Amino acid sequence: MIDCNIVINISFTAFIAIMAGFYYFGIIKSLKDKFFAFLALVVSFILLFSKETYLLDIAHALYCGVYLVLVAVISNNKYFLGLNSLMLFNIIVSRLYYKGCVLNTKQSNKGYFTDINKSVMKHFDFSWTHIFSVILAISLIRLVLVLKKED
Repeated sequence: MIDCNIVINISFTAFIAIMAGFYYFGIIKSLKDKFFAFLALVVSFILLFSKETYLLDIAHALYCGVYLVLVAVISNNKYFLGLNSLMLFNIIVSRLYYKGCVLNTKQSNKGYFTDINKSVMKHFDFSWTHIFSVILAISLIRLVLVLKKED
């Protein structure tokens, strides 16, 4: 089994590189795009360089609860929607492969938002894998709609 920290390091380094490419090629245009790119960079740098549980926990919450959801629901940028879909697919596959969240492993399953998540999710008969699947479906549907508008 590949060490989950390697998966995190590759994924979030690629995330930074892709955001740099988006900027370089003029893909980041609207205020929403700038917000998403900024959030992606902040989250990535925290996850790559911090060892502080509270910072990892905040970055984890921002990535899963804010970035992925907002891009899926409000972005009209086909590149962000496509990247979001790819990232969500990667998350789902990694959750199945590792039987859980690699970011939880990195933060030793500790943190304020992690604790809230545990206390809330125990009342439901679904997991974040199910939630990510729904967000992936939303991203893909919105991507198709944005691409159809271009025709």
